Amino acid sequence: ILSIYYLLVIVYGWSEARTERNQWWMHGFPVACGVALAMGGVPHYDNASYACLIRCSSNDSWFPYLFFVSGPSLLVAIVATFMLLFVYSRVRSQQKLHDRWKFPIRRGL
Repeated sequence: ILSIYYLLVIVYGWSEARTERNQWWMHGFPVACGVALAMGGVPHYDNASYACLIRCSSNDSWFPYLFFVSGPSLLVAIVATFMLLFVYSRVRSQQKLHDRWKFPIRRGL
């Protein structure tokens, strides 16, 4: 959620009021996706003494594990990385524009 906030404020110039008005979907969408994936994976969960996990035996398909665990994790990592690359690119370009107006530092005076 924080990377989405940075992208909207820094790259797209959203104001604080606009982010507050759209705050419900910024929190609601990740919660809804998490609940949907958790509920969809219920038939595939197995019990361990310390947690619930998706156990794949030799005759089971890897599809539940990929769809409910690896897929969402990989997707979130890739999307967040690209959003923060856009933020970095925007900040870097603004810094280059501002560096034109910097006074040179004279040392040794």
